[in-house]
This record gives sequence, structure tokens and C-alpha cells, in this order.
Amino acid sequence: MSYKTITKFSLRTMYGMSQSSLQKLMNDVFFEDLKEAGYQKNMKIIPPKVLKKFYDLFGEPILE
Repeated sequence: MSYKTITKFSLRTMYGMSQSSLQKLMNDVFFEDLKEAGYQKNMKIIPPKVLKKFYDLFGEPILE
């Protein structure tokens, strides 16, 4: 699968979660793993490498 750069807003919309829920996942729960992929807490744009790592950790969204 090919991963594209997306915004945090788009990512949370795909999962149907609030901003605070996504923030907790990315900045607390998965932070160390995402950091290895290049994630920084202040990012608004999620690069493909970080997005792939997030999907590996949390699972890909089910899009209808």
C-alpha cells in the first residue's frame, strides 16, 4: 500500500475520533514508536513514514 502525507485533522476524521483522543494516542500512548519514524508532537502534517507506523500500531481505518 502507498501512504500519502495527510493532516492530523484528516487522520482523526478517518477514525471518527476527537482531537484530544488522537493527541493522546500520538503524544502519549504511541509517542516513542512514532518518534522513531520521525514524528514530533507539534506536527500538523503527518508524513507517509509516520502514517505507516501509526497504522501498524493502531490499525488502518475502515473506510465505507
